[in-house]
Amino acid sequence: MLFESLKSDLVEKRSHPDNSGGFFNLFSGVTRKGKPVNDQTALTLSAFYNGVQILCNDYAKLPKSVYRKEDGNRVKVSDHELTFLVSKKPNSFMTAFTFDEVMLHSALLKGNASAIIKRSSLTGKTLSIEFVDQSVSTVKIFKPVSG
Repeated sequence: MLFESLKSDLVEKRSHPDNSGGFFNLFSGVTRKGKPVNDQTALTLSAFYNGVQILCNDYAKLPKSVYRKEDGNRVKVSDHELTFLVSKKPNSFMTAFTFDEVMLHSALLKGNASAIIKRSSLTGKTLSIEFVDQSVSTVKIFKPVSG
């Protein structure tokens, strides 16, 4: 399938999970007793876990829509092709709530969140937006050639 070959070009599977610590390396990445602190070990602390969950859930509850700027004002575009993907179902595996929650969770704990935009090879229409787990895959960024 065309998408699978494109996805394999954009995303490399890692032979081992990334335990670099990400955000937690700012604080030396270890406890006073020498135990490593990363996104997974930090989540074992209930207060931290609850704080992350509250932030992610509250963000995911917010209404999402597509807007267009007209004369300095934002105008909601309800008939745009991306409205359904942004507000209801970005892909066949997730609801918009789950997708937004996972994206913010990754951004908070790993410092970044990535997604692949799946497009139709014939029309170029956006079909889905899929989350990329950076602890399992490395994302390559291609800069478009301007000409």
